[in-house]
Amino acid sequence: MTTSSPGTARDADRPRQISSVPQAQLTAWRSFLEAHARTTDLLARELKEAEGIALTWYDVLVQLSEADGHRLRMQELAERVLLSKSGLTRLIDRMERHDLVHRSACPSDRRGTFAELTPEGLAMLRKAAPTHLRGVREHFAELLDDEEAAILTELLGRIADAATMADID
Repeated sequence: MTTSSPGTARDADRPRQISSVPQAQLTAWRSFLEAHARTTDLLARELKEAEGIALTWYDVLVQLSEADGHRLRMQELAERVLLSKSGLTRLIDRMERHDLVHRSACPSDRRGTFAELTPEGLAMLRKAAPTHLRGVREHFAELLDDEEAAILTELLGRIADAATMADID
């Protein structure tokens, strides 16, 4: 009987555990990433082909349409659409050139700037919404029953809350 000690050729043949994350959780993480990437890519492609609008533009229009007065400070909008401030600035520049949004100074803070939804932006949102919502229904909502949706909402909310708390610390 041959025995091998650590560091021998037999050890080299064994896969090394490179993660302290349990396999089930690592598999869930990878599934989450794949589902998110494939679904958002599909939704973005459908929105671009049918309505000629990028998913990021649509997200900005939605966030502004839901805000009081159809406007948000640039910093708050960046947080809502998950973009850096510089990334949002470039996006708003392009959207302004298409008259979908415009910027205005904050009257109470000279350093602050608002992004505001224009009538053209609201019209674009109303035109694109049925395409996007159909895609969300077909590629996501119809795949979950009410109980599964509630569980997923709770789980993803817990993960988002934990990430928010870690970011604050």
